[in-house]
Amino acid sequence: MDLLFLLFRTAYSSSSVDEFVMYAVAGVFIGIYAFYYGFTQWNKFKKVADTTTSKVRSMAAGLVELNGKTIAIKALTSPVSKQGCVYYKVEHQTYIRSEKGGHWITTSIDQEYENFYLQDDTGKVEVDPRKADIDIPQKKVQYYGSRRDIEYFLSPDGDCYVLGTAKIRPGVRTVDNAASLIVTQGEGDNTFYITDKKEQDVQKNLYQRAQIGIIAGLMLTTISFGYLIFKFLI
Repeated sequence: MDLLFLLFRTAYSSSSVDEFVMYAVAGVFIGIYAFYYGFTQWNKFKKVADTTTSKVRSMAAGLVELNGKTIAIKALTSPVSKQGCVYYKVEHQTYIRSEKGGHWITTSIDQEYENFYLQDDTGKVEVDPRKADIDIPQKKVQYYGSRRDIEYFLSPDGDCYVLGTAKIRPGVRTVDNAASLIVTQGEGDNTFYITDKKEQDVQKNLYQRAQIGIIAGLMLTTISFGYLIFKFLI
């Protein structure tokens, strides 16, 4: 770590700083972040792969993995496509032009949640999606000149996979059925993941993200750090 700070201080104080040095410094930080992201996706993949899928009727309090259908308790309406949903997120983006082209930046995000039921062939249990990592593909992109809205939403009656903690409802002393429980984020284990993908697709996507993040992060950090050492210490 001391060597890292020494390299950065030398890089920024040197009169010979060029564009490649700036890219290398940025590459170190981006590489570290990519590795961290890949590691978190690997932990999530392992949790999904190692947790046995429960049926609603036989589930117990604690970490649970459930597959079923989304049933609305109180339906929302997505603001862009005007579709019924139990959760939506809209990313408001603006196109920024530059000498080298341009790119989209997110200026704000709107999202809203409602509790819903996850129902399988044995029963249904209430899910509180607040604080969940909700992984769903974009459903609609609406353009307004140099602005656009990207919309994501979780549809009623659609497929739903949930990995979270089943808690006993306040005031309930004994758990006799799923109505005594609610699935949310745990306190000791804060794993809480919701998606409309099938479990096999969830595992495949998480594994790919982990591989890309860890390998790309290591490569980018190593190459960038190596360039800085070669440039200033050799």
